[in-house]
Amino acid sequence: MQYRQLVGIGLIFSLSIALFLAVFFQTIPSGSDPIAQRGVLDLTNRDMRQGVVLLDGEWEFYEGELLEPADFRNGGQEQMSYLNVPGTWKGKTADGGMNRKGYGTYRLKVLIRNPDDVLGLKVRSIRMSHRLFINGKLEGGSGVPTAGIEGNKPGNTPYTAFFKPDAREIEIVIQVSNFEFITGGIVGSIQLGSHAAVTKLNGIQLGTDIGTVLMLGMFGAYHLGFYFVGRRERTYFLSGLYMLFLLLEHLLYGEKILQRALPGLPFEWAYKLLDLSEFLSAAVIILFFRRVDTRLMSSRKLAVVLAPILLYIATVLLLPYRVHITFKYACFVYMAFVVCFIIGRMIYLYLKSSKASANRKELMLFIGGSFSLMVFLVNGSLYSENIVSTDLAGKFGVICFVIFMNILLAVHFSNAHEKTEILSHQLDQAQIKPHFLYNALSSVISFCYTDGVRAAHLLSMLSHYLRYILELDRSQLYVPLYRELELVEAYVEIEKARFGERFDFVLHVDEGLEHRNIPSLCIQPLVENAVRHGLFEKLSYGIVSLSILRNQDGYMEIIIKDDGIGMTPELLHQISKGRGLSGSIGIANIRNRLDLIHGAAWNVSSEVGRGTQVTMRIPLNLGGTQSMRENQAG
Repeated sequence: MQYRQLVGIGLIFSLSIALFLAVFFQTIPSGSDPIAQRGVLDLTNRDMRQGVVLLDGEWEFYEGELLEPADFRNGGQEQMSYLNVPGTWKGKTADGGMNRKGYGTYRLKVLIRNPDDVLGLKVRSIRMSHRLFINGKLEGGSGVPTAGIEGNKPGNTPYTAFFKPDAREIEIVIQVSNFEFITGGIVGSIQLGSHAAVTKLNGIQLGTDIGTVLMLGMFGAYHLGFYFVGRRERTYFLSGLYMLFLLLEHLLYGEKILQRALPGLPFEWAYKLLDLSEFLSAAVIILFFRRVDTRLMSSRKLAVVLAPILLYIATVLLLPYRVHITFKYACFVYMAFVVCFIIGRMIYLYLKSSKASANRKELMLFIGGSFSLMVFLVNGSLYSENIVSTDLAGKFGVICFVIFMNILLAVHFSNAHEKTEILSHQLDQAQIKPHFLYNALSSVISFCYTDGVRAAHLLSMLSHYLRYILELDRSQLYVPLYRELELVEAYVEIEKARFGERFDFVLHVDEGLEHRNIPSLCIQPLVENAVRHGLFEKLSYGIVSLSILRNQDGYMEIIIKDDGIGMTPELLHQISKGRGLSGSIGIANIRNRLDLIHGAAWNVSSEVGRGTQVTMRIPLNLGGTQSMRENQAG
């Protein structure tokens, strides 16, 4: 991809991020608001039209009682303590606190300047059910709080409530109960402001969530569409699926768009869907990372890494919410460690790869996307426990992930297109060598006078060789292994007919690999190089061996080995960098094509006087089963 195009794409995304941040920053509190002390918040010096204020600080708390405003007017509430809002119930301490599960009543008095203004409250997160009273009137709630599990109906959906104080003192009473989640309490700051300020705040928060959902849906559908309509590359299927799972998670979390749109949606269904979307997306993104570069981990390690996540998904499906939620945070910590491992492994592979490699540039983008996901994961966990006051970093992480993935797609396709044109040009230049054809025909003519049967066999082998080369479809990237082996056999027979007993060829193929796809013309040129450059410059007898093995990690390993003259360290370095031998068109061509295949690897080792070994690692699922069947049918 050209530098200007990359800068242009980056500029468009940067402007989008800047616009998003400019809008979202309006929802972040200033940090200079007064704090409630001993159940009273004095806002008499605050003009409510200036914006929203956080009702943070010390609230009165009555543990084990669900009180209504009338109960306070009657008196007799002696079991009163103070709890900080926002804050979660984390258990009793020497300084007080509240058990993780139970029920109680919060109360706050707010002193204001102008009682005639219409005010609003934005309630974000109160676990797991509550009722809100303002100046004696029931103004809002989510779920049904009770003094026990019987009759308790959990619900934690954000909402706004508008009211006219008609007095300089506002009494806010909130009944809260939690028998479902790990911790209860008023988790998110409650925000108070004028009607216009609260409406604007709610609109921005809801709008940014809807915008994020639309963005994830658009790009998720694009990636999946590209998979189903395009090349059937599983990388795009996994990235599209991940974005759709993120979409579902954003519908159920934050402003909880789905619960607002479907108020009758059962709590158990909604929160099970939330957990499933979170952990299914984690499993998919791990598969995605491994698909990007199979060197991240072996198939066995992948199964071990996914096992705890799949086990938790099973508990979500089989157990009640209040049971499986107790394991959720342990799984979140585990996922954070897994993502850290993947990032570290990607950085290692990036540093190890060649500076000129296209995979190195793509790995850099994947590392950026991985860091973005890590920010999203960590910020989401901290925000859910009110350790941070905003989920801006999490939303920013999701947006950056989408940006990295789409720039990566642009770079990937641009690189693939450029390399395809280069390889096409190289293949067009890779015509049959005139001297090879001349020597083969001379051998046929010679045998016609001395050994007619051998001449016929040699002519048949030459016919197979020429037909394969001339009929090779330049657009066909992969061929079944057995077809490439037919070409190798034809070439070896021709050379052995010319040189008699000067060399032997040994072939071993693991059972079941014959119909697996490999890049076309990736073995025969290497066998030819081994014969021509390894053995024919050697005065004595030599052996060329070709071993094709199936390993445990889902790869086919192709090893071409000779006991010829070997290579000097300088020449070996040149070959390792992808530059071919003088007179050879095979090595650089094959190396460039392997660079286009995720997970493919290439290694050359040689010792002067001892011989040379070329090893290729190719994924077993290369090209897909459909193309394999087509090739077999042809």
